[in-house]
Amino acid sequence: EEQVETTLAALLVKGYRRVIYASSAVLYGDESPAAHFPNDPIHVHDAYTRVKRQSELAVLNLPSGIVVRLSNIYGPNMSLNNVMSTILNQITEESPLQVMDTNPVCDFIWVEDAAEGILTLALNNVLTCNEGGLYNLGTGVGTSIGALAAMALEIAGQPDRLIKSKHLSERKSNLILDFSDTLAACGWRPKTSLQQGMTHLIKTMEESV
Repeated sequence: EEQVETTLAALLVKGYRRVIYASSAVLYGDESPAAHFPNDPIHVHDAYTRVKRQSELAVLNLPSGIVVRLSNIYGPNMSLNNVMSTILNQITEESPLQVMDTNPVCDFIWVEDAAEGILTLALNNVLTCNEGGLYNLGTGVGTSIGALAAMALEIAGQPDRLIKSKHLSERKSNLILDFSDTLAACGWRPKTSLQQGMTHLIKTMEESV
């Protein structure tokens, strides 16, 4: 935590005209089935969320500081340590597709949409108004992990293949972001549906085989 704070402080004193900090939707928690707005209550409960919130406050303290809370980003060259990669890495297999839990509902945003959102906020009214703020970058659409896996198998032409949970939980987990404030501020909205993004990734995988 101390290293993150030191690095951020060193960057913030450089006097950049506009600073954007990429934060996480995790701060909202996952207990509400409704899409979250930027002014919703947050939950700081571990080192990760504590660092995220402290960093947010440091950036928002700047006249031109902008914080973006990101939902689940996916796309080419994404981390192998996420549920999307877990699903895609099993597409070429024949056994039942396994995920940790099919029940959680997440908001998945295509990486290029997220990048465009950050760029749009960075350049928004930059010549006439340099105000900061807190914004969400998500799609407003929730998809369960089970539905995500089923979509991937449908796109890959394996609609009858079984999907299994390793540890099925009865606890409801939902994390969806409302982006209406971002739309109002700079006109940004996500362009790529989950179906389109998944189709692109699976097609690229098939072409590389």
